[in-house]
Amino acid sequence: MRQRVGWYCFAVVILALAFLQPVSAQDRPLTYGTTISGELTEATFEAVYGFAGQKGDVILVRMAGEEGFDSLRDPVLQVLFNNQQVIGDTSRFFGVFGEALLVLELPADADYSIVATRRGGRTGKSTGKFTLELMQPPALKLEQPITDSVNNKSRRFYTVVATPNLLFTVAYRKLSGMFYPKVVIHGVEQGELQPRVKLIGDGMWSGQIGYLPQMNERWMIVSVGKDDELTGFDLLTAEYSIMLVADISVR
Repeated sequence: MRQRVGWYCFAVVILALAFLQPVSAQDRPLTYGTTISGELTEATFEAVYGFAGQKGDVILVRMAGEEGFDSLRDPVLQVLFNNQQVIGDTSRFFGVFGEALLVLELPADADYSIVATRRGGRTGKSTGKFTLELMQPPALKLEQPITDSVNNKSRRFYTVVATPNLLFTVAYRKLSGMFYPKVVIHGVEQGELQPRVKLIGDGMWSGQIGYLPQMNERWMIVSVGKDDELTGFDLLTAEYSIMLVADISVR
């Protein structure tokens, strides 16, 4: 009798695992600038999306739980090269709760896959709705302002082509709105954003921050937007302009 019960339990476990399946969306390829919605459930532990990229593209992928009680709390992202080799993985990151963010420079002209999953993958417990964004952040250029807007629940991202020992300066000016964004220059280490310098302050209408890239930093990410620790309940917005204003060689 005990042997029968044991085999029965084993069969139930195997059958349950069989129903845990990834959902493929390769027939709906993403393009830069795409934002989509999805959901992970007890039966669906990941969703896979494809996109075509070119060598040298700097991309930013963001996966975040949607607001509400049914929001995904513990998202994880992976990016695969030629749908096989993992070139980016946020499972070791411990960043903002309910958000996974991955920044990469693509190694070749090829097809890539984004795997939207949860911590623990197949055996993970986190379920809920999420949004996924595939971005190619615009480049900041010298004396060429970009006008944009942001709210206190989001961030905008930009790239800066960096040269070691060449100081660059980012100039920010708020144009209108009730929200006062934080401006941050980030380095990128194994796909994870690492803040280098920040410009923040209530009532701040304009300012400048500079950074001297290290030898291994060929490009940087600049973010404008929310404070990770404090977003508030009311939706506040700001319109602003941002650009590079100085390149000074340091000998």
